[in-house]
Amino acid sequence: MKLGLAALASLMVTGIFAVRPVYAANGTGTLFIYSDAACATLLPQVSSGNNGYILPSTGTTVYVKITGITESSVNTIELLWMDGIISHKKDLSTTVSGGITDCTAWVVGDFSPPPSESGITVKCGTTGVVFYGPNTMPNSFMTKSNGGSDGGHFYGSGTDSSGQCVTSAPEFPLGSMLMVAAALPAVLLLRRRVRAFRN
Repeated sequence: MKLGLAALASLMVTGIFAVRPVYAANGTGTLFIYSDAACATLLPQVSSGNNGYILPSTGTTVYVKITGITESSVNTIELLWMDGIISHKKDLSTTVSGGITDCTAWVVGDFSPPPSESGITVKCGTTGVVFYGPNTMPNSFMTKSNGGSDGGHFYGSGTDSSGQCVTSAPEFPLGSMLMVAAALPAVLLLRRRVRAFRN
């Protein structure tokens, strides 16, 4: 039984890593993601590495455009985000004119094809990658980054300019821990008195 599970786990891991080379071809197109339908206002980008775009919250519409495309028959933009070992992707139909795609709408968190998944939260501090091609894998090309050192990426909402997840300080820690620590002796004393009273 254990040997069978180990073999299955090994095949799953191999399968996960085997998918990556499908997207090995680097394209000539550069990724741009905008907040408006006119494709005039770029989303903020992280300031180093892949210079990925920082997405707004789930459910917000953003607009994807790829420029500098020299490959032929391009009609699809593909967004891919991995949540651990679970892969989420979205294919967006587009047209190309003069090496530039349409300003193509995407609702953040809307992934498909079937089963259609909407409302998926792209986690802060994690990246997704954008491809384009004549159809979906295996003929896709990885976009170039707008100023970065790697392909065209996006980050989840709540990511700061360094690519790290911004978290607010939890309300529980210090004050609440001191209150619990102060109340603990009283609770123990009350417990002793209840036991003594029962006896």
